[in-house]
Amino acid sequence: MAFTSQKWGIGTIILMVLALLSGLAVIYLADLNRRLAMALEETITIQNQLHLDWDKLLLEQSTWATQARIQSIASEQLNMQAPSPKQIVIVKANA
Repeated sequence: MAFTSQKWGIGTIILMVLALLSGLAVIYLADLNRRLAMALEETITIQNQLHLDWDKLLLEQSTWATQARIQSIASEQLNMQAPSPKQIVIVKANA
């Protein structure tokens, strides 16, 4: 029996089409996986950069809120000064 004289059955043709579609699905899913992995890597990079920025902002906030800085601004810009002991009044609560 020669190959050209062999008759293809409907089942064989369906199996060949399904095998072709399966191969195309594998190619598509591999590409999709690669794209999603690249997007995840980019997102992680952005997250790391945002985390670094947040740490810098926390450091800056703590620098701006130091007691020495607040006292310096209060005395220099607002002309505030600590009260003298004679100016301090202690208020006692009635129990």
